Amino acid sequence: MTLNLNNDEAGYCDPSDDTGYKNELIELSDEQLLKNIQTIQKQNNIKTSASLVKDLGKCSLDIEMETGTGKTYVYIKTMFELNKRYGWSKFIVVVPSIAIREGVKKSFDITADHFMEYYHKKIRPFVYNSSRLNELDNFSSSSGINVMIINTQAFAASLKEGGRSKESRIIYSKRDEFASRRPIDVIKANRPIIILDEPQKMGGDVTQKALKNFNPLFTLNYSAIVLSNLST
Repeated sequence: MTLNLNNDEAGYCDPSDDTGYKNELIELSDEQLLKNIQTIQKQNNIKTSASLVKDLGKCSLDIEMETGTGKTYVYIKTMFELNKRYGWSKFIVVVPSIAIREGVKKSFDITADHFMEYYHKKIRPFVYNSSRLNELDNFSSSSGINVMIINTQAFAASLKEGGRSKESRIIYSKRDEFASRRPIDVIKANRPIIILDEPQKMGGDVTQKALKNFNPLFTLNYSAIVLSNLST
């Protein structure tokens, strides 16, 4: 699938924009993008999409894999490929539980050297924590591949606009210790690519509404499925 970018170098940092290195926008029209997606689907014998799903960004794409075939590995590799081909470097991985969140972070750590051999660079992953807002600044200002990992419970509680939790007040309010900026504005200015790990487990209205606050460039939904036993 061919994607054209607005600048010769994707991830270009506008000198007049202090948000740092952000993902460059997709220049393709909706019609061109849909045509490219349909071409890839036909080549892989996948039912073609009639239209783009645009709930979260330019489009949302579903990737289904059999349980136990390395879903986390595949989407980490996807990040490297998107960076290599298009220069995109800001990603958010949303997971349905704290246990999975920790497992995902561990997967990033243990595969770092492996991917270093192939791509000659490393991803910088971190788990979102409202008490460590400096990590969001690093996420924004770094030109490398940066990934924020967050579980849906923390996401819905901390990013629900108008919520009463301490984390919600922090992310939606200007902070003196954060150069009088709102953390949510720093996140959304980066136009992150969102990866949903097991999206079928995070379809609640609160979560879906909160996801939009991230202003995603586009969304990739990775699901593990159990294939039916067809033997007789």
